[in-house]
Amino acid sequence: MIVGTLLPSDQDGGFFQGDLNLHASIISETAQKIHEKYGFVSCQPSLFIANQAISMKASGLVIIGGEYRPWAHSSMGSITMEALKRIATDYCFLSAPGIVAVSCVHPYEEVAEVKRAMLRAGSESVLLADHAKFSRRGIFRFADVGEFDHVIVDSGTPESIRLGAAHEEPRRHRRRR
Repeated sequence: MIVGTLLPSDQDGGFFQGDLNLHASIISETAQKIHEKYGFVSCQPSLFIANQAISMKASGLVIIGGEYRPWAHSSMGSITMEALKRIATDYCFLSAPGIVAVSCVHPYEEVAEVKRAMLRAGSESVLLADHAKFSRRGIFRFADVGEFDHVIVDSGTPESIRLGAAHEEPRRHRRRR
């Protein structure tokens, strides 16, 4: 499980935020492992992930408000963007519906803006992508692969892509603590 390799062994709880575009099984498994091993406080606009934290009786939960978008089961808009400016998390887990060359893209501008803000709020960031993401397109760029501290892909991802991501030096354009 990726959580075991990403979180330091002396981590005593912490904050993380997640992204609804991640597959539900990955969200559930990642959140469960963090909760079991470290306890956590989760900050996010995603009501799906918030419900996961609630079902685990998480030690803390901050739901970022805003205008609810039923199709995304998440909050978005100016209220969400302002709230994300005021938080700082230890970890940020994101996915991208598409990865074009080295750019993570989304078909909806509003979602891309929220993803950018979430990335800035995290001290350490993780991109989770399966091999299908590398053949999908999107209009709105929210990050380059090199802006993430960690990139986790599945075994179906071509070796050329895995090697390219491994050699990319993380570029930090986020707020650091």
